[in-house]
Amino acid sequence: QLLSGVTPTHAAGGVRGLLTEDKTGVENDPILEKWAGESIVAALGDQWGIPVQLENDTALAGLGEAVYGAGKGVDIVVYHAISTGVGGVKIEQGTIDEASRGFEPGHQILDIDRTVLGSDITPTLENLVSGTAVAERFGTPAPDIPQTDAVWDELAEYLGQGLRNT
Repeated sequence: QLLSGVTPTHAAGGVRGLLTEDKTGVENDPILEKWAGESIVAALGDQWGIPVQLENDTALAGLGEAVYGAGKGVDIVVYHAISTGVGGVKIEQGTIDEASRGFEPGHQILDIDRTVLGSDITPTLENLVSGTAVAERFGTPAPDIPQTDAVWDELAEYLGQGLRNT
């Protein structure tokens, strides 16, 4: 029971990463590796005894922003989230736009000549600006880097290029 005296009949939620084609779980994900290829929908549905619907977490956040937030009343809204990774979604007419493989703007290649990340790291936007990448590259979590540090200008430039591509 989610609320006292209320019995839920359905559940819906968001999860990070690229969803399986049938939206029952996540594909190979470095953070949710134990869930890769498993049905999150079935596991939760069995536990709760109700139907469960799954969507990408950033897609749901973008939908909320488009319908109730800053994008309210706008026909096309693009939403990006920069966290452990870099996700994004396109909302059109208040509906999550269809995509054959989900929106993963963090996977776009930016460091084409590999001058920033070298040859051992895939030169993606995510590997340049995500919280995980920043911590790995600079040896400290992003929130611990002072706002006055010049690295923020560098990261803003990379993020700006990724947003421009969008």
